[in-house]
Amino acid sequence: MSGPEKSIDFSLPTVLFGGTFDPVHQGHLHVAREALKALPEAKQLVFVPAWHSPGKKPACASPASRLSWVRMVAEPAGFGVWDLEVRRGGPESYTVDTLEAAHRLGASAEKLWWLLGADAYAGFSRWKNPARIRQLARLLVVARPGQSILPQETADRILSVPLHPASSTEIRAHLAKGEVNLEWLPPPLRQAISEVLPDQNPYATNKE
Repeated sequence: MSGPEKSIDFSLPTVLFGGTFDPVHQGHLHVAREALKALPEAKQLVFVPAWHSPGKKPACASPASRLSWVRMVAEPAGFGVWDLEVRRGGPESYTVDTLEAAHRLGASAEKLWWLLGADAYAGFSRWKNPARIRQLARLLVVARPGQSILPQETADRILSVPLHPASSTEIRAHLAKGEVNLEWLPPPLRQAISEVLPDQNPYATNKE
């Protein structure tokens, strides 16, 4: 085993947190902390930045930049970062392939959770090979307080996570205008993004 995987012990109870993280922000860290708080049997949470998330528009920032930013923010906060999907490349980042890779590195279905939001959970049946995903891991669904979500399967776990105000869409809109001093961005990330403004601003054409 080489690379960042050396620091991730997949035999431990692990939560995998996938996404484009374009860019990673305080809301993502909030969800990660709350997930571990609600699931004390989990010993580590690992961010898995996607090259590209199926069904979504391409990310504004490059995979290399997003991976670097996630490492900059998540690792000091005590979380792992797995670069598998960025290294794998290609037009799609399928959860089932990532989970298969985790099993090859020592994971087991009983000790592996995939963290996802309520919107993604609602469309889970349209994911690539959802039945196989359920064989490889359990689903950990983030819901807002008061949001009524019924588990699709008995093994699925619904977490009520206090709402965080951070909005990826709003953050990208501010960054598109060169506004980087945002409280939703961890300070190291503000500095890193400010260093590429304005000449190499990946969000400059993003007007959401």
